[in-house]
Amino acid sequence: MRKLIGEPISFSSDRVRATEVGRPLSTGLATICAVRPRLISDEVLLDAALKAFAELGYEGASIRALCRHLGVSHNTLNQRFGSKDTLWHAAVDHGFKQLVDTLLDTIAGAGADPFNQVRATLLTFLSTTRAKPHLVQIISQESALPGERYDYLFNKYVAPINEMGLRPLRALQEQGKVRSGPITTIFFYLTTMGLGLMSSHPETFSSLGDHDADVAAAAELAVDMVMDSLRVPG
Repeated sequence: MRKLIGEPISFSSDRVRATEVGRPLSTGLATICAVRPRLISDEVLLDAALKAFAELGYEGASIRALCRHLGVSHNTLNQRFGSKDTLWHAAVDHGFKQLVDTLLDTIAGAGADPFNQVRATLLTFLSTTRAKPHLVQIISQESALPGERYDYLFNKYVAPINEMGLRPLRALQEQGKVRSGPITTIFFYLTTMGLGLMSSHPETFSSLGDHDADVAAAAELAVDMVMDSLRVPG
């Protein structure tokens, strides 16, 4: 069982109750699952927990309700995680470590050109957060009430992820190929709070009038617009 933030979490298979995650329900924690008999994996459990925390906030995601909808007992969840706080950290670690690994693989395969590295990183970030919108949503939830959880999320994941795109941008800035100025802060808001929110809320395309928008193509257009805005004119 997890004792300290940052320590690995190990689970015993005999602590997992046989459940099944079925079709999504309509609202709140009910969006997590409908329960039928089948084994639930740690990955599914942590994905569901992260989604609940992202949609409802830390205070709104009741452990009792989470247990009920996942089909596991309060005692089982307590044995595996110990507390709601530990579950939150485990869910965040699970979701964001996957994102970090995906981005690192993208950068490694993007070649030596810094512009290509930045563009590939942004496209991967958008495609991943489009598939898993709760990654951006939980940043928005925690940033609204800054505290220990937001500090943990920002320092361990948000800032390092932002840095992945900033390294090649700083090199380009030193070469005079992108605009001068406080690029660290600007890049953070353009990507995380701008492109990230767009990708995690694809329903806004229709509500804003772009009913037939190809969301993937729109993401590519948005990235190209950001890249063009960063280049030195001329």
